[in-house]
Amino acid sequence: MARASEPIDTSAAINTALQAERDALQDVAAAMVEAQRLLEQARSRAQHIVDRADTRITRVHARCGRLVMERVNVLRKQEAGLRTNKPWSELNQKQIDSVIAQVAAALTGADDATPAEESTRGPAR
Repeated sequence: MARASEPIDTSAAINTALQAERDALQDVAAAMVEAQRLLEQARSRAQHIVDRADTRITRVHARCGRLVMERVNVLRKQEAGLRTNKPWSELNQKQIDSVIAQVAAALTGADDATPAEESTRGPAR
């Protein structure tokens, strides 16, 4: 605070206050410009991340789709193979013959006879 004996230069004080206000307004304007720049930079980075994620998702979906179709095709081929009337393999036929002989032996009471003996004896009476 100025002493009573010192003259107060009101004009200089007003000019100093006005200059401070102008400087503050310029600082606010510069801060707003910087904020807009940072916001646009963040939006650009976010869009880049979204684009990269979309690309990766598209690749994953395409790969999964191909793998699913390959698996479906394999299953269709297996199904087609099951639908055809293929003769039994020798191993399966031998197993079937063995089971039939065991069941026949059990039913006829010839449990002690082997399938080879059954075929030499002839049919059970």
